[in-house]
Amino acid sequence: MELKVNGADKILDVEKFSRLYLLKNIKKLDWGYEAELTLTRFLSFKCLVYLKGKDLKIVEKNGKFIIKISVNDNLVTVDVETSNILLKETLKLRLEKNIEKYKDVISQVTSIDNSSKRKRTVFMKSVGDHLLDLRGLVCPAPEIEAKKKLMEIRIGESLEVLVDNPAAVEITLPEVAKLFNCRYEVFNMGDYVSFVFYKLSATPTRTDYVEAIESLDVEKMKELLKEGEFRAFLYVYFDKIVKNMSCYGIKREYLKHEGFGLISAAPIGRGWLLTAIADKEKILAIRLDTDEGVYFGEEALARLPKEGEVNIFYLSHNN
Repeated sequence: MELKVNGADKILDVEKFSRLYLLKNIKKLDWGYEAELTLTRFLSFKCLVYLKGKDLKIVEKNGKFIIKISVNDNLVTVDVETSNILLKETLKLRLEKNIEKYKDVISQVTSIDNSSKRKRTVFMKSVGDHLLDLRGLVCPAPEIEAKKKLMEIRIGESLEVLVDNPAAVEITLPEVAKLFNCRYEVFNMGDYVSFVFYKLSATPTRTDYVEAIESLDVEKMKELLKEGEFRAFLYVYFDKIVKNMSCYGIKREYLKHEGFGLISAAPIGRGWLLTAIADKEKILAIRLDTDEGVYFGEEALARLPKEGEVNIFYLSHNN
């Protein structure tokens, strides 16, 4: 259904029209926003909100839905991606009803021209010695590729990573910077982000980590996996993506590897992250990071998210 709205471009201003999209508690991020989408008094969802061209995307952090508001001239369309038919119809109906209800108000709102501000930001942006374009990739792919490149560049050099994944900008790439002892800057380029790493020292080597992995010391790996640094290191050691798949919810049967390697799973909104070291069908160590807490072993398996669109990556060590 296309809705005709005079001055439709204005509704892409998330802060000004947050109520139009049922959003509250909006927090501005380096790229996009974090917000709560409230359907009823007792039902709300944590979301990432960002703009790509003339499309506004609202991504539920646990992968339960993706809303796309598209503007073409003075026509607005609302699309909702979710496997929950009732939720899809409810979200679409509420949003279309809001836009239709307030279209006359929208046409009277004065637009704010941010073009000069954007040009100044781009003009002052640092340019990296090396460039890595990771736009279009979902986690953990940006993290893996950035780490591989950081291991190649010299001390004192910089790496510019272009990315359009809010979770990568806010969570995974800052984690990479910490692991590699890099200073970083983030530049909002509109449709994407320029994330610039400055390599300050040699790539850290953790022989204790490598020894635990290569000796298949299960108890040691379980203990080390409680450390965030070891979890991050796993994406350096297991640096080859063997395969990846998308599914709705995650089942224990998906946690099987072709050999010895790492299994990483997360929804597109990065509301949680599953990290598991597996040897074929045997799970050697597992960790589940969620907003509510961090879980290990059988407790992590018992809490596997059963809803939401999930991306699963299977990685191995590239000898």
